[in-house]
Amino acid sequence: MNPICVFLGAIFIIAGFGFARGKKYPRSSNWMNLSSKEWKETDNVSLRRNVGGVIMLSGFIFLSEGMMAGFTKRWFTIAMISWFMVAVLDLLYIEKSGKYKGKTFKTFQPKNIKRGGKNE
Repeated sequence: MNPICVFLGAIFIIAGFGFARGKKYPRSSNWMNLSSKEWKETDNVSLRRNVGGVIMLSGFIFLSEGMMAGFTKRWFTIAMISWFMVAVLDLLYIEKSGKYKGKTFKTFQPKNIKRGGKNE
């Protein structure tokens, strides 16, 4: 049993659960710096549940490494690399899918630009 991994796993699970429930994300600097327009354009409930789930997944990996004897350093490394790939794919999905945009979101409409690169 590895007490450090058990401790970190518990912290990540608690933090991820708090983030998913909406208790922790308003305190982060990125969320506090959002303008009211950006705040309204984002579906915060779905987004925070998604991010909280990814944080909790890392906590379960740490907790498994700390509690299970068969979860060796090699398997922990494989699990963390897999978690990293899942987190990157999830981030790409969040950015590209449009699922997390609120109902008031309007697609970006570029201005008419002349060939010289100046706005009309």
